[in-house]
Amino acid sequence: MVQSIQLNQPTVTLISFALKAGKVVKGFESVQKSINNRTIEIILLDSKISRKTLERMENKIRKSDILIFQTTPNIDWKKNWGIEFHKIIGILKGEFGKSLRKNFKAGV
Repeated sequence: MVQSIQLNQPTVTLISFALKAGKVVKGFESVQKSINNRTIEIILLDSKISRKTLERMENKIRKSDILIFQTTPNIDWKKNWGIEFHKIIGILKGEFGKSLRKNFKAGV
């Protein structure tokens, strides 16, 4: 089940670093491919994502341990991360993924 999440500034910054390090995939198809390859740790959905896409992604990860969150409307993806056209990103497994998972489980 997708949960809404309010990201704090350290988490926003960590996602920025993950983007710069190439540890993030953007867009439905790329995220789906990473799910199939079992290389994804966390999925973030923009607050403006369509209900249909949200449901498709929920169904895709139903039997996995991948965390999935929808950011609150006050998180501006373009302003924070330069992401204008994509409404879904995936944080890949690795140190960034582990750190973000820890933050999200702590309630960010």
